[in-house]
Amino acid sequence: MSDEQIISAIQTGDKDKESEALKFLIDSALPVISFYIKGKGGTDEDIEEISQEGIIALWQSIQKEDFQATARLATFLFSICKNLWLKKHRQAVSEKSLLKSFPREEPVSMEELILREKKYEIMRQVLEGLGLECRQIIISYYYKRKPLAEIADDLTISPGYIRNKKYRCLKELRKQVLSRWRDL
Repeated sequence: MSDEQIISAIQTGDKDKESEALKFLIDSALPVISFYIKGKGGTDEDIEEISQEGIIALWQSIQKEDFQATARLATFLFSICKNLWLKKHRQAVSEKSLLKSFPREEPVSMEELILREKKYEIMRQVLEGLGLECRQIIISYYYKRKPLAEIADDLTISPGYIRNKKYRCLKELRKQVLSRWRDL
């Protein structure tokens, strides 16, 4: 589903199309949001709360008549969620510990945002092209942070096989992603 289709579905007010569009958007952006929040010490509950608040904020923005997309909606949603996460932490911890755990990030140029979005899209395409088993192993291990033994149980495969398969899948993922990033 394209960004234009998502925007159109939200602005027309058709609840079924709107629900489908929002579900598609959150499903495509959630792995990156989850990876960021977990990387900053967040929990699954934090991810759920932040992503829900983020999708509501995005929905409200798209509802405005003067809304113009200046970046991909998934990038916009990630930025909203990132800011919500940082705001939540500012309220929860003192300024001193905030500065220690979250160093201030420099403002990012539009070119850098576009490059990040292209890299994210390449990563997503390569991951989708790896095959079901590789995709399940990589997403379970790196995004959901499951231990290899648990992944082995889920897929009814031996832990030794999972360890070797994860290594081979990750090696192939890196190879394909890096070769495509060089073309940017």
